Amino acid sequence: MAWRGYAVTYRWRPYVARGLLRVVEASRCERYVLCYEEGEFFVLRRAAGTAVCEEAVRGGFAAASSAWVWLTRACCLICGPGG
Repeated sequence: MAWRGYAVTYRWRPYVARGLLRVVEASRCERYVLCYEEGEFFVLRRAAGTAVCEEAVRGGFAAASSAWVWLTRACCLICGPGG
């Protein structure tokens, strides 16, 4: 599917550690991070202007990685391809 500027929104919740956090992949600017923890994948981001992290799309790899791709593509449009 080609990126055409579709609006995609996700529900962000405060991140609460549940075990050992593993980073699968990060966007170039590290704004969005695809993570794995206790058998679940999710997207992690730092809340604007704070050290607090938020998570979205916790669950299977397909849903979390799809969300991560959409978010990083949108991020590249804002930050530029170099991050």
